[in-house]
Amino acid sequence: MALIGVTDLRLVSVTEVAPPLSPQADEGVAWGVRATIDYGIDGFQTAPRSFTLDLSLKAAKGVPGTAVLVDSTPVDRPQPWDLTGLQVLRSTQSLVLGVGPEALLDDVRRRADEARGRVAGVWGAAVPSVIIVPSTTADAARLLGVDP
Repeated sequence: MALIGVTDLRLVSVTEVAPPLSPQADEGVAWGVRATIDYGIDGFQTAPRSFTLDLSLKAAKGVPGTAVLVDSTPVDRPQPWDLTGLQVLRSTQSLVLGVGPEALLDDVRRRADEARGRVAGVWGAAVPSVIIVPSTTADAARLLGVDP
C-alpha cells in the first residue's frame, strides 16, 4: 500500500460477524469482524475507494484491551495490493500496478502517458490514470469480482 501511495486510509465501519469464542487451554479469546475501509491514491484519485475485509482477531488471555490480527480475507474482491508479485511503476500522469516483467509494465506506463497526452489534446484536459495489469485471467476476474 505504501508503494502505491495509498493515503487517507479510514476505517468506515466495523461489524461483528463471529462473536467472541471462549478461550481453549492457553489460547486467548478469538472473534471475527467485518471492516469497511476507504482510501485514496495520492495524486490519482479525487474520491475515495472502499473495500471490505473479514478480520479474525485474537485477544491475549488475561491481557484486557489487546487484540492481534490473525487473518484477513477480502469480502467481495481483493485489492491490487493483494496480487502476488505486485510491482508499482509511477509517472506524474500514470500509475501502473501489475504483475509481470518490468519491461512490459514500463511499456504500459509509457503508453498510458502518451494516451493521456492525446486525450488532453482533444478534450483540453485529462486526469491521471491508474492501470492494473494482472498476470492471469483468473487474477483479473478475482479483481473484478467475477468468475473467470
